[in-house]
Amino acid sequence: MTTATTRTTADGGHADLIAVIDRQGGLLGQLDALSQRQRALAEADDLEPLLALLAQRQEIVDQLARGSETVERLRVARERAGGTPPQGERAEVQRRLNALAELAAAVSRRDEADQEVLRGRRERVASELAELTASKRAVSAYGGGGAAPTARFQDREG
Repeated sequence: MTTATTRTTADGGHADLIAVIDRQGGLLGQLDALSQRQRALAEADDLEPLLALLAQRQEIVDQLARGSETVERLRVARERAGGTPPQGERAEVQRRLNALAELAAAVSRRDEADQEVLRGRRERVASELAELTASKRAVSAYGGGGAAPTARFQDREG
């Protein structure tokens, strides 16, 4: 795990902030690629590859969360340092953050669609299980349960 530290140079931590934002962009790119693979796996019958992919995604999400904390620390440190960053630096940071937000929104939209696919799949499986249970009950009702039951108690007194 790498942690960005604010430089006390003339850039006021701008280079550190850009480096962390770029790292976040790389992580979001990885998340985007996994998100694109996720759809095919969600529609497949084999859940193990989907679960493995979701574990990979979780690792990336955890790294993104740590990176967001670092971005916030750097932002606060820049504010405490006083002064306003030059317009060019602010524009560069905002442009990069907007690109990250667009990519995150695309991943989120794909995830929502995949959740619908998985919800539909779960409902189909639940319906099939209900039909199977009903079929077993019907077979049992017609005596398909095996040998006829014998009496447990007998009236011997007459």
